[in-house]
Amino acid sequence: MLKQALTGMLQGVTATVTRAHVDAVVRAYLASFATKDQDARAALFAEDAVADDPVGLPAHEGKAALRAFWSPSDEGPAQFSSQLHRIVHCGNEAMVHFTVTMAMPGLGEVAIEGFETLAFDDQGKITRLRAYWDESCLT
Repeated sequence: MLKQALTGMLQGVTATVTRAHVDAVVRAYLASFATKDQDARAALFAEDAVADDPVGLPAHEGKAALRAFWSPSDEGPAQFSSQLHRIVHCGNEAMVHFTVTMAMPGLGEVAIEGFETLAFDDQGKITRLRAYWDESCLT
C-alpha cells in the first residue's frame, strides 16, 4: 500500500524527456569514452551546457570548453570501459551511478565509481552535468 502511494506521487512529476531517451543518452555518453568519439559525445549536449567534473572544480561552460576538457582523454593513450549500475529518472533530470575503468600504459589501471546528475532541455540535450567522485571512489 505504501509503495502504491509513493508510486502514485510520481505520477505528478512532469517531464518532456522520457526515461527511454535518458537511458539512451546515458548509455551513448558512457560508450563514447570507450570509442573516444568526442563528436558523438558532444552531440548529446546543448550548446550552452555546463559540466562540473568533479563538483568543486571550475565548471566547463559550453561545448568548446567541454571538448577542451575531454581532449586529453580522447587523444591520449588511456583506454576506458564502463559499467552502468543505475539510472534514476525524475522529470527532466537523472542521477546516474556507474563505474569507469581507465587503463594507462605504464601507469596501470584505476576504477572510478561515479555519481552524476544530468539535467535535460526540452529537446533532450544535456544542459547540466555534475559529477560526484572523490578519493573513496578510486580503486
